[in-house]
Amino acid sequence: MIDLADGDAAKGNVLVGSPLATALASRGSARIRLGRAGWRDDFDRALALARGADPLAQAIVVTYKNLPAIPNGVLGVDDDALREIEDALHIADSSVGDVPLGLARLTMGVALAHRDSSTDHARGLQLLGQVREMCSQERFYAVHLPVVDLYTARERSTAGDFDAALPVLRDALGKLFDNEQLSWFVPGTATLVEALLALGGDEDVAEAAAAINRLAAAPADDGIVMRDIMLLRLRGLLARARGEEVEYQGLRGRYRAMANSLGFEGHTVWVEMMP
Repeated sequence: MIDLADGDAAKGNVLVGSPLATALASRGSARIRLGRAGWRDDFDRALALARGADPLAQAIVVTYKNLPAIPNGVLGVDDDALREIEDALHIADSSVGDVPLGLARLTMGVALAHRDSSTDHARGLQLLGQVREMCSQERFYAVHLPVVDLYTARERSTAGDFDAALPVLRDALGKLFDNEQLSWFVPGTATLVEALLALGGDEDVAEAAAAINRLAAAPADDGIVMRDIMLLRLRGLLARARGEEVEYQGLRGRYRAMANSLGFEGHTVWVEMMP
């Protein structure tokens, strides 16, 4: 698509204002998964083109950039990132299309869930609730409902309400695996494992280990760096929970080296949070 467009942002604009922008964003998203260089440039070019197109193009580009990247530890959620998503949400909110609005709400809801502020978390849950309502009204893709459930349960888990959170986490993650939604069952597994290790019982640690093994064995092409780096992190956390200090330090060192090599901002922060 990028070659066919030959630099013409509007060429083929039957369904979306800039097919070139969405193709660049799609390539950037694929490069993230494989750990290949050039994804930042793809997203920068895509955003520049989408801003001059229609709400759908901007929503797609902002979604492709942030939804794989933020929950998978590629990008952090700083104020600049929020402003970028907020712009897309504002444009989508004033448009007549449900799809751009649903994409922008979902992206902002997930982004806010990864901030530290309780105010941000509250707004994120509100937006995700709006996404759920849109899905129930058949105004947006129901395939995103497990993502909404995942982040709703994540908030309960963070608050210590594991009895309410864990059944929802297990169910949402099972649906993501059934749907083969690789971009989501990677961070979804991390969310479940973190909750189980926070409980820390023998059965909880065993279930966490099983969840990690399921992620490692899930169907996907080899070389999915987005999964490989998360597995390093989770195996490190599991080793620490088991008291395997030498194994833990080795995994933590490999995790740090991989995060720095790839330039994945979220993971570079997460590794420093590991004791």
